[in-house]
Amino acid sequence: LLDNIYNESIFLYSFVNNLLNISKIADKQSIVKQYESLYDIIENVKDYFSKLKFSQKISFPTIDESLLIYCNAQLIIQVFINLIDNGLKYTKENSEIHIDISTKGNRLLVEVKDNGGGISENKLKMLFNEEKTVNLKKDAYRSNGLGLFICKSIIEIHGGTIEAFNNDIGGATFKFYIELSKPTAN
Repeated sequence: LLDNIYNESIFLYSFVNNLLNISKIADKQSIVKQYESLYDIIENVKDYFSKLKFSQKISFPTIDESLLIYCNAQLIIQVFINLIDNGLKYTKENSEIHIDISTKGNRLLVEVKDNGGGISENKLKMLFNEEKTVNLKKDAYRSNGLGLFICKSIIEIHGGTIEAFNNDIGGATFKFYIELSKPTAN
């Protein structure tokens, strides 16, 4: 019973955060960006998942503690949480969610990979659309359908792009990039 209560509270917490982020995204002027430690962002994400119960393994890379990115840290944390949570929903027990992070020039590249069977081509085209509905799967895991739409909106606010594709390990990969530094005014 306590596990059910805890899981419901986590679902509610995530749902409320997504709703709050939608309101922030709608008012782009209120989003404050500054240089943030990527190491601290990843540590916050690790801390969030350390409190949840799941059988899958989440593999994080080692992050250079001096690497700073120009962003809204809370929004970028939410992107990581939504993408990893999505992987946890659609992978089998004891599988792995693998996060790759690298820099290329002035860009931060992130890949969240799983081996959960991939995504049908029809669904791949619709993943980031706002017109998703709340659904209830057979295993009673609820999805509000907002997570990937919010990820896309947050990444676009940060001047980046996000995409999803089926990978060569039998699952899906979500890949995004954002600029590392503050854009220069022309």
